[in-house]
Amino acid sequence: MHAVRPARRNWLVRVRLLIPWLFVPLAVVAAYAMGLPDGDWRTPRDVMLGIDPRLLVPLPRLGFDSVLTLATRWLLIVVVAVPIGAIVWAWRGSTRGGGLFAACAGFTFFLLFEFGRAFKPGQLPDLRDPIIGASVAFLVWWLLRYSPTQPETPLPRYGPWKTRRRILFRFLLADVLLLMIGGAVVMLPEIRDLGLTPARVAAQIERLPEGRSGVKGVAFRVVAGAFSGIGVVWWLKSANQIDRSIEPALPGGIGAGAAFDGVSPAGRLRPASSIEALRAAIDNALPGDVIVLSPGVYRVKQSYITFIRPGSAAAPITLRASRLGTVIVEAELPETFKVDAPWWRFENIVLKGVCSDDGVCDNGFHIVGRAENTVIRNMRIEDFNAQIKINGENGNFPDNGRIEHNSLINTHPRRTDVSVTPIDLVAANGWSITDNLIADFIKDGGNRGRGSESADSG
Repeated sequence: MHAVRPARRNWLVRVRLLIPWLFVPLAVVAAYAMGLPDGDWRTPRDVMLGIDPRLLVPLPRLGFDSVLTLATRWLLIVVVAVPIGAIVWAWRGSTRGGGLFAACAGFTFFLLFEFGRAFKPGQLPDLRDPIIGASVAFLVWWLLRYSPTQPETPLPRYGPWKTRRRILFRFLLADVLLLMIGGAVVMLPEIRDLGLTPARVAAQIERLPEGRSGVKGVAFRVVAGAFSGIGVVWWLKSANQIDRSIEPALPGGIGAGAAFDGVSPAGRLRPASSIEALRAAIDNALPGDVIVLSPGVYRVKQSYITFIRPGSAAAPITLRASRLGTVIVEAELPETFKVDAPWWRFENIVLKGVCSDDGVCDNGFHIVGRAENTVIRNMRIEDFNAQIKINGENGNFPDNGRIEHNSLINTHPRRTDVSVTPIDLVAANGWSITDNLIADFIKDGGNRGRGSESADSG
């Protein structure tokens, strides 16, 4: 009798577990072929400011790339995608889900390179490239199914549709994580430059779906849910906590105080001893006027006080008290002083929110639109959600203001759903914020972000 020789194993079977490692040299070769290791790199901030999100939509982009440039790059993508389809076929054979795996692998592979291209001067990411790579990789896998020699692979553990769902879910998760990491790399320097605290970033993530509906609402809910689900929001909130076992000593010379009362500027004096007289003086003010409030407590209710009469660079208009603490303005409104005119100065006044509902007393000062070169100096502003709010209005922006030697303080946690931000500066340039005491702002409502802060600005 002749001994039965064991059947020789297919060579693909012997090397099957090593085949996925072929993606590494392929990625290195592709990176050099695309020129990524050569030349300079853009900073994350440049990437954030230099990419138009509309260019990320995988549609034809006329005028951005020449036909020769596109043809060369897409030919390179096809050349690189062919081995991807072959690698997946040699590793997973023709089993169910292999084609979807090849397409997802091709898409993710080239998505990594598009992220790298975003950091290269003179290049723009193009999401058509991963789609082309995915299509070519699938086509190669599909053609190799007809090869007479097929790799021997383990029997599938799941049914055809469950297998495909698992493959698609895992690649989607990997791509989302890749995009989140890329977004973090680009956004973190910007967040640091803006001085945003981790808790504020977490709050913005949680608010992403608010006010959005339809497809956009679903997309933002998915993004917010992903950040929450993997623990990013929890980590940001934890990172914002400060150990207060030792209360820090405050630097000298900051905040409002008698030492910074100053002297009354030259100009026509306009005394006011009532809210009605104050409104009349403001409404009829001329450049150079100095409106001086007599000592006392003034209650602002029914309507806020507006400033629409402009001063000038040579003759600003001033509203002041002679000494800090002698004049207290109490407010029961969403905003107290709304400034929409340039060259106003405010000095030595105590401004207090006295609303029974913290959600009502929102802004002490609201600096908007045309209120350029506003100066707020040596004032104590307390018990507002935003002691000073600055933003554009009607296409105008209140640039080049100064906030100096003020004390911005709350006497109790703010029970409100809105943000609690002592200085809320949005879309205005050239502001100088120095030597202020900003202390004890706590939010006790809405997303229940809590935290007691004490800081000086310099």
